[in-house]
Amino acid sequence: MIAEKFSQFLFVFICVSISSLITRPTEGSMTEERSIYSSAGSSGTRKGSLENGEEEFEPETFLERLISAVELEDVENINQTQKNMYVFVCLVDFFFKLTLFIHIRLNKFEKTNEMLVNCNALGQIHFEKLSKDYRKHTAKLVEMHKDLDWIFHRIRFLKQKLKQKYPDVSCG
Repeated sequence: MIAEKFSQFLFVFICVSISSLITRPTEGSMTEERSIYSSAGSSGTRKGSLENGEEEFEPETFLERLISAVELEDVENINQTQKNMYVFVCLVDFFFKLTLFIHIRLNKFEKTNEMLVNCNALGQIHFEKLSKDYRKHTAKLVEMHKDLDWIFHRIRFLKQKLKQKYPDVSCG
């Protein structure tokens, strides 16, 4: 029985909230409405008694008492507070998502930076190894160039000597 009454109360409260959102009464109609509810709400006709000692009210009287208990200004304040809370919740949600996005991007940038640091370290190691090899090969090529110059110089010298010694024989 209590659960039934609570569900009825909840239904009536939701209906009152919805009706106050849909129709916004003017100031003159609010005073008339309150006077009607306050006079009807105080009289409350009883339908009868139940076995457990609780008294049962007529639904119209219960609704009138419920509506008279809730002031329209309070409903307006509740609606405004809910709107403000919705805006606040949306802002908090936005900042949470923004923080999460920044955190994810920051993690990606940190991973990318770490990969670039590792790549740079490996490149530095390979560069040092290759630059040593390059210096060795360059020195070897310079030495081979000197040797070839000396060999060609020696060949030219021998050709001249042979020409002087044997002028009749021609070498290609």
